[in-house]
Amino acid sequence: EYDFNEIQRVLEHRLNQKVEVIVYSDLTDLKQSNIGTEEVFTNTGGQTKIVGNIMFVYFNGDHNHLRRQIREGVAQIYLNSMLFGANIQEIVQNAVMLNLPDWFKEGLINYIGESWNTEKDNQLKGLIQSEEYENFQDLADLHPGLVGQSLWYFIGERYGRSTVSNLLYLTRINRSVESGFLYVLGNSYQSVLKEWAEYFENRYQRDAVGRNQPGGEEITIKNKKELPISKVVLSPDGTKLIYVLNNIGKYKIYLYDLVKGKRKRLFKEGYKNNFQTTDLNYPLIAWNPNGSQVTFVYEKRDNVNLLTVDIYTGKEELTAMPERYQRIYSMDYVDPFQLVFSAASSGQADIYLFN
Repeated sequence: EYDFNEIQRVLEHRLNQKVEVIVYSDLTDLKQSNIGTEEVFTNTGGQTKIVGNIMFVYFNGDHNHLRRQIREGVAQIYLNSMLFGANIQEIVQNAVMLNLPDWFKEGLINYIGESWNTEKDNQLKGLIQSEEYENFQDLADLHPGLVGQSLWYFIGERYGRSTVSNLLYLTRINRSVESGFLYVLGNSYQSVLKEWAEYFENRYQRDAVGRNQPGGEEITIKNKKELPISKVVLSPDGTKLIYVLNNIGKYKIYLYDLVKGKRKRLFKEGYKNNFQTTDLNYPLIAWNPNGSQVTFVYEKRDNVNLLTVDIYTGKEELTAMPERYQRIYSMDYVDPFQLVFSAASSGQADIYLFN
């Protein structure tokens, strides 16, 4: 579905340089790659990895995700060439004279990859309504990609998408973000930021009209380090909870008894990695309908394993999955003896029944 030769031809024509697209079957293969330099392994907040004119992308079972990576990669290479030049002299000169804030470039790359979506909107809504940040700059300092993308999205919606390219061009010519905003939008930089805040505040206020808070009591999960909770699965009878705490690659799976208010660790795996993107797809969790067994799918040394644990006796049963399963994206029980997978095999995502 993706004509990489056509992508390369267009970029070579525009930039007069060769661009290579390297596609990996999944995130694990990308992280194990020894192609390029140490820059490949740097965590860039989820953006497509670029080293020089080499683009690194991977397939996670979602073609929209692959498309977004390619668009982000093309945008990143094009923007680097446009803003900073092609040779060493131009790069050094422009890097000194064109001091762009992080949100400008990261947000623009995200915006070109995908202008906006409900997931990003929910993330921004949570940040704005938390009232922990005073203004745009406070938010942009900690979340440059998300907040920058929201600003570009707002500009495209309020002033038209063509304004984005004009703003980028004027910013490069004048070597100033403030001048670009003033000449293209007819408003000062600070005025546009004020409009951005009002736009999203009003949007979320309208969204809250007619909504009611869900009933019940809030569950307090012990998490002193405020680690990401990557998976949460409720037991069939609703009395127990399985969740995963992921510490940049080293994860632990806990069983939480909602009635007794106690928890115990069922499993741990992985290791901390400050440099590579954390793989939050694994582990996968599924409750057996019998309510006494939990099944985990995790990856170790590039092998996919299936582990079933009895929560009462602690008995474990480990199954090494056939090698044809390159990656399992999701799973659930059909009945007490059969699982259903969404998995990749031979580079293609399909649905499988596993007895």
